[in-house]
Amino acid sequence: DIKRLQGYVENLRIRFHHDPYVTILNNYQHGHISNSLRVALPMVETEFIYVVQHDFKFIKPINHTSLVAAMTENPDQIQIVRFNKRRYGDDRLKICADYNLFESEKYGLKLVLAHWSDNNHLTTKKYYEKLLDSVGPSPRPIESPMMHHPILNASDCTFMRQYIYNWRQGPFIEHLDGRLTLE
Repeated sequence: DIKRLQGYVENLRIRFHHDPYVTILNNYQHGHISNSLRVALPMVETEFIYVVQHDFKFIKPINHTSLVAAMTENPDQIQIVRFNKRRYGDDRLKICADYNLFESEKYGLKLVLAHWSDNNHLTTKKYYEKLLDSVGPSPRPIESPMMHHPILNASDCTFMRQYIYNWRQGPFIEHLDGRLTLE
């Protein structure tokens, strides 16, 4: 329903009108998150970007400062960190074994490599430029080639190394059903 979508976007514009850290872009062509990122990346002037989907809300505090510091100190190892919507022990949480950990007492972080997902995450602009180049120009969900391609989705999760933030303490985000949610 285009009128509902237009109303939603107008409400976002009003809510963030005076916020210098939020830019709302129109994307007139449906092409999933990959197309939206291709439209948005040229506007990004920072090293780090948050990809936050409109239907996922944060439900627990996250130490963003420590996370950025750890990523800055370990740029070859930590390039993308996802905020999980699953509890530890949930069979749907696809981690790549406990030995693929990044732990830092200094920053209070315990990250584990996991199968790729586009749920809310922090990454670098450079990471997405590389990722979008590797999946090609087709406007499709990035998750499709990242989760199902036999080479891109190596069983040890080493391709495009996505970590889950403090994975044993999750979930950190919650899915909102846009048809039923008034938030």
